[in-house]
Amino acid sequence: MLYLKHISNDKELFLGSYFDEKRPLTVIEISHIVSSIQTNLIAKDLILGFAQTAPSQEIQAFLLKGREQVQQHIESLSQPLMVENIPVTMKWDYGVEKSSVPPFSEKLMMFHLAAMITENVRGYGLAMSTSPRLDLALN
Repeated sequence: MLYLKHISNDKELFLGSYFDEKRPLTVIEISHIVSSIQTNLIAKDLILGFAQTAPSQEIQAFLLKGREQVQQHIESLSQPLMVENIPVTMKWDYGVEKSSVPPFSEKLMMFHLAAMITENVRGYGLAMSTSPRLDLALN
């Protein structure tokens, strides 16, 4: 495992800091980042499918705003991988069909998305608890 030398007193720091050079990602950190990206990609596609079939304009606007936020999460999570020259997982939105017939009620769609968000937050918490690198917790 690579360690960073602290500039001021030559102490080895596995945690690194917010400002100094960062150590390479561990396999566990990479797996949590990729898992979070994949969960967000699924959520993004699900939101797109729900948004195009939701009868209410208010729900559609809410879902599309959520889709933009999910895209920001994906970009933020992809950044550490790109810095390390690790390939970022492939996008999955090619399978979303253009349909306007709602498969579920709006309540069920919103409940399902709330469950996805809860799972995402759980995944973020798990990833933060297993990653000693300080800058990753900010993402």
